[in-house]
Formats: sequence, structure tokens, C-alpha cells
Amino acid sequence: SVRKSVRDHFSISEFFETYSSCFIYKPSRSVPEPGNGVYAANWKEISQRTRAMAHWICNDCGVDLTGHKNLLHVHHVDGNKANNTSSNLRPLCAACHRDQPMHASMHISYTDMQTITRCRREAGIIAKTWASAMKYADPAVRGVLNLAQQIGMEAPDIGLSVSATAPHESIQMDASWSKNRIAIRLHGDQKPADSRWTVCDLKDALNRFS
Repeated sequence: SVRKSVRDHFSISEFFETYSSCFIYKPSRSVPEPGNGVYAANWKEISQRTRAMAHWICNDCGVDLTGHKNLLHVHHVDGNKANNTSSNLRPLCAACHRDQPMHASMHISYTDMQTITRCRREAGIIAKTWASAMKYADPAVRGVLNLAQQIGMEAPDIGLSVSATAPHESIQMDASWSKNRIAIRLHGDQKPADSRWTVCDLKDALNRFS
């Protein structure tokens, strides 16, 4: 009966929206191109002007993407891509844009998500609270974080970097608990220099916290 309920309520678009960071390849033809009748032919110019006027800062989380301008998008508030009035255009980082309603087809690469997380950490945007963790963690790990919260674990660090075994290199964790030396990382086989760390992929983390 549980399996039947999951099957009946499963949304494949929601699945790919949540777990897009887990997939290496981006779906083809997932985003309309400017000038195809959906976006205005001069959408690139409109987008550039809107983002520049916002000084390349996300209107939601406040992350400054001056050094990564391609990761700042422009969101149509009413969902109508032909409505390019200034009040309908909202500059959002790719991560905040993906969290908007009706954006199931949006894909963000794992590398880009880590870049946004790193910029948020450097700006002091991510607090060590459960509310902050659930808002700023990669959507793919939010389900696991919910399990960790339910069993009484403290709020994790999001995007913490630790030294790797390779000289002068570091590993950015998707979520971590320094006190317990437990971390979740969706991709990568690098090992922390501190051997006390246990680094879990998504499957290991689900088993650990269930």
C-alpha cells in the first residue's frame, strides 16, 4: 500500500527538479532559446540590463555573483516570458530561481550549485540553523537533512570545505557535522586529509539517518 501511494503521487518533473544536481548531463531542449516566440528576441539585452542594475546580486538570498555573472538569472514573476516590464523581472541566482514555482525543467549543474553555495558562505548568508540549512542546501540533500533533524541532530554546516589528502586541495561538503565528523557529498571521490571524517553519498546518508 505504501508503494502504491508513492507511485500514484510520484511526479517525474518534481523528481528531476529536486535531484538535478545528481545528474551529470543536462536534459536537451529543456529551456527555450531567446527569439523562438517564447522569449523576446532581445531577451539577452533585457537580461543583461536587469542583472547589471541589480549589481549582480540575487534579489532573494542576497548572494553577490559579480564574479559568476552567468549564475544570476532573471525570473518572470507572473510566469509570462513575454512580459518584460521592470516590475515583472526579478534577478535571482540559479539556485533561488530553481526554487520558484513551475520551474521543474530547470537544471543546475553540481559545480554551479557548489559555486553558489561557496559564495553564500563567504558572504555570511548561510547560518548554522535548521531553517538556513533547509533553504540553502542543495535540494537533493534536503530529504536526508529532514531525517537528520527528526532524529535530533544539530543543524549542519552547508558548503563547509575541509583539507583533502591531495596537497593544497580542499573538498566542499554539501552538508556536514564537524562534531561527529560526518559529511554528505553528492559527487567526487576525494578523501579528507583528516581520516576521522566519514563522507557519505546520498544512498549512504539515507541509510545512516533512516
